[in-house]
Amino acid sequence: MSYDKNISPVGWYVASYLLRFIELDDVEKDNPEKRFLSWENTVLVQAKSLDEAFAKVTKLARAATKPYRGGDKSVPVKWTFEGITSLFRSTSNSKTVPRLLGQSIPRGSSRRFELGYDPSATSTSNACKPS
Repeated sequence: MSYDKNISPVGWYVASYLLRFIELDDVEKDNPEKRFLSWENTVLVQAKSLDEAFAKVTKLARAATKPYRGGDKSVPVKWTFEGITSLFRSTSNSKTVPRLLGQSIPRGSSRRFELGYDPSATSTSNACKPS
């Protein structure tokens, strides 16, 4: 098999994606300047290619966006999938079960993300870089 910088030699990829928490009745929920509680998750997925890993992570992230009722007043809320913030191939074999790690991003954080997928980006660097 020939070398391809976008294919993991061991079949594992590491990705992070961003979820944003909203109250569904909030009139400001679609305002790009509004600040919201966000959560960045990091996952390890098994895939045959970078493109397949991207699809798996997107599916996994979207599965966490079902509306529900939350808080003392039981208001309609949900997490929205904002995008994949990084995706790269693993070069070391993992015999452990893929696990989910999370990092809270506080409201008012100055960390902004340029979201999207650049298939020409090398898999050893972030496909979507924080700005």
